[in-house]
Amino acid sequence: MKQMIVTVGTSLFRSASWENSGCLLDIVGYDAWLSNSCLANPELRAAYLPADAITGRTGESIISQLQASISAPNAAKWTQQVAIDFAHPLRYSAEVATILRLAEAEGLASLDQALLSRFLRRYEHLAFLTAGDRTDLGHRAAHHLAEQVAALAGTGTVLPGLIRVETALRGSNLTERVRSLVTHLDGLGGTEYDLVISGGYKVFAAICGQWLVGRPRCRLVYLHEAEGTLIRHVSDRIQIDEDEVVIPPGSDISEVRR
Repeated sequence: MKQMIVTVGTSLFRSASWENSGCLLDIVGYDAWLSNSCLANPELRAAYLPADAITGRTGESIISQLQASISAPNAAKWTQQVAIDFAHPLRYSAEVATILRLAEAEGLASLDQALLSRFLRRYEHLAFLTAGDRTDLGHRAAHHLAEQVAALAGTGTVLPGLIRVETALRGSNLTERVRSLVTHLDGLGGTEYDLVISGGYKVFAAICGQWLVGRPRCRLVYLHEAEGTLIRHVSDRIQIDEDEVVIPPGSDISEVRR
């Protein structure tokens, strides 16, 4: 049975994942991210300049507040305010948005909680990979993402056998963690898996694109966040939404993608 492996970055702290209630009321300016334009555009949220000359709140200040407030232990509490909004997948983190777009692309066009739950149960498990440092932003985000996916699927809580956080990555910078990611994947042997990547981990697609050729058990899945375009790369084929490109044997993948 296939696994889903998700690398975790820091896009949670630029997301509009929650309703403006409960603990989110303490995040000054967060409500500005809930306009339709911001829900559909992660870049606009980060650059947002509220028309409030007194507070001078910007997207960066909201991000800083979220980073200061979110921790691994408060994931369940914050998830009580998570929005159930399948019409705006880009309001969520890049990781969650990619999972939702993948579920849609795999034949679940009218996505809802029941259908998402059915899609996720196609996998043996979903593992959010992170480093072990509890102060690390990615580590904190991973626990929130696991809870959010469970909530969006209507399970109410993280299912230990299906959705989990794994502290499998090592190193203090992206280069070291990408290397440890490759080591982790090589250790999976013949396991079939979808690898969902985002943010800085997209370097894995650029550096290791040829690594995938001849490895049909690994499918690389990532999102062009500005457009919501879903990219699926397995062995010698790249699927961009519904279009497909075949990489000729011995070709330079960078030339094919250009």
